[in-house]
Amino acid sequence: MLSPSTLGRSGRYGLAVAALVLSSQLTQAQTQTPVYVGPDASFGTNGSVNTGVSGRGGRFSDVSTAQHDDWSRMGQLVQAQGYLWVCNGSQLQRYSLDGVADAAFGTNGTVTVPFVASGLTVQADGKVLVVGYITGGFYNSRALARYTAAGVLDPTFGTAGVVADPNNGPYVELRRVVQLASGEYLAFGVPATGSGYGSRVLRLSATGQPVGQLVSVADAWLDDIAVQADGQIIVIGCTFGTTPNATPGISVRRYTATGNPDTSFGTNGNTVINGIKTFQGVTGPGFTEGYGVAVQPADGKIVLAGRVWVNNRGDQPVLLRLNADGTPDTAFNTAAAQSISVVGGLRAVAVQPDGAIVVGGGKEAWPSREHQLLLARYTAAGRLDSTFTNAADKLYMQGMPSAVGVASSLVLQTGKVVTLGGFETNDPSTLTGVMRLARYVASVPAIPTATRAASSVLGLQASPVPSHGLVQLHYSLPRAAAVRYTVHDQMGRPVPGLAAERRQAAGLQEQTLDLRTLAAGVYLCTVEAGGYRQTLRLVVAP
Repeated sequence: MLSPSTLGRSGRYGLAVAALVLSSQLTQAQTQTPVYVGPDASFGTNGSVNTGVSGRGGRFSDVSTAQHDDWSRMGQLVQAQGYLWVCNGSQLQRYSLDGVADAAFGTNGTVTVPFVASGLTVQADGKVLVVGYITGGFYNSRALARYTAAGVLDPTFGTAGVVADPNNGPYVELRRVVQLASGEYLAFGVPATGSGYGSRVLRLSATGQPVGQLVSVADAWLDDIAVQADGQIIVIGCTFGTTPNATPGISVRRYTATGNPDTSFGTNGNTVINGIKTFQGVTGPGFTEGYGVAVQPADGKIVLAGRVWVNNRGDQPVLLRLNADGTPDTAFNTAAAQSISVVGGLRAVAVQPDGAIVVGGGKEAWPSREHQLLLARYTAAGRLDSTFTNAADKLYMQGMPSAVGVASSLVLQTGKVVTLGGFETNDPSTLTGVMRLARYVASVPAIPTATRAASSVLGLQASPVPSHGLVQLHYSLPRAAAVRYTVHDQMGRPVPGLAAERRQAAGLQEQTLDLRTLAAGVYLCTVEAGGYRQTLRLVVAP
C-alpha cells in the first residue's frame, strides 16, 4: 500500500505511479469481454484525416532531450460549437464532428495565421482566439489573432485582428489561452530563447492588450490548461525542483475566475506532485512531467497525465489525481499502481460522462524503437480498464504513417475518441510527415446503474464557463427518459421561464440555455432524468 509523503515545505507529495502498465496476472476487470478499439471507417479515409500540417515532436524515451519547444508545436485539438478545431504551426482549421473540412470557414476550412500558432480558445459568440509567437526584433514575442465564425480576422481585436509587436515584447512564446468571465483572457507561455527561464502568465484585455504585470513562474515549464465548472483555471507543467534535494514533479497551479492565483489551493496556489519510481530495489519520487489535465465535472477533482523517468528503463506513462483542494487523491493513486511498465508517456486526458478516464500518448517498442500511438482507459476508481484494447497487453496501440506515433490531444464523442496525432522521431528537430486527425470507435462497457452516483450517470457539463448568456449543456442518458431542466439563483429561488421538460433518447445529449436576460452572477442548473438528478453551477459574466 503506497501512501503520500511530504517532501518539503513546498507541498510536494510522493505518489504511486498510476502508470499505463501491464500486469501479467489478470484481475477481475481483465476477465471482461474486451471492447476492441479500432479506427472509425466513417471518419475521413479509413478513420483518419490528413491535416496537411507539418510538425515535430519530442520523444518520451529520452529525458535528456529538451522537449518543451517541440511539445508546444504538437498542436491543439478543441471540440466546441459543434466543430473540431485544429491549431498548429501557421494553420487554424475547422472540421465537422465527422472530420469533414468546413467550407464555410476560411478557405475550405483553413486560415493561415500570420505567426507561429500553438493554442486556441473558442468563444461563446463563435469567434476563436489563436495564440503563439512572432519572430523578429530582439527575441520572439507574443502574438494573438482573433477570427470571426467565418474565419475572417476580427477588426475589433488589436490591429485589424492581430496583436503582435516583435520590437516591444513581452518576449513570450504563448502556448495556451482561455477566456475569463470578464471577457479578458488568461494565457501562458515560455520566455523567448535568451530572455529568461521558466514560464510567464499574462492577463490580457478583450482586445488583446496586457492587463497588469506579467507574472513570472520561474520554477516551472507550463504545458496545459483547463477550466473548472466554476470558472477557476488549472494550469499544469513541470517544476524544476528548486527546493534542495527535491525531485522535479508536476506543477499544478490554480487561478481564480478573475485570473489571480487561488491561495486556497495547495501551497499559495500551487501543488507539486511526483510519480514513484523503483530502481535497483529503491522506491522514491521520480522526475515527473505533466502534459495533460482534465477536471472531473462531478466533483472537481483534477486528473493529471504525463510521464515519469525511471533509471535505465526510460519514461513510463503516469496518471495521477488531486482532490478539488489540491491535496492528493490517495485512494485513486494507490488503486492505479500496477506492476509492469511500458516505455512511453501520456500527453492528453479526458473524462467520460460515466466518470471513466481516457488517456492518449505514445509507446516506444524496445529494442525496435517503433513508435506507436497509445490510448487507454481507466475506471473512475483509477484502475486500468483492460476491456479497452486491441492487443494482448490490454492497451490500444497503433502505428501510423509518416512517423506519427503520439496522441498529442484528444476529445470524446459518444462511444468514440478523436485524436490529433503528433510526431515522434529519433531526432526531435526533424520535420516529418503531417499531423492527422483520427477517430476510434470505443464503446462504453455496461455498468450497473445501482453502482453509479447520479452525477456519474448523467455526466452533466456546461460550456462555455463562464458565459455571457448562452450556455450549452452536455449530458448522457443511460436510457430514454423525460428530462427536466430548472435554474435557480444562489438563494434557491427558481428563475421564471427557465424550467422545461422534454423526452429524449438514450445517449449523449445537448441542450442550449438562454440566460442573456439574467444579471451577472452565479446560478444553479438542475437536470433530472430517469430517476437521476444533478446540479451544476453556472457563471454568467457581465
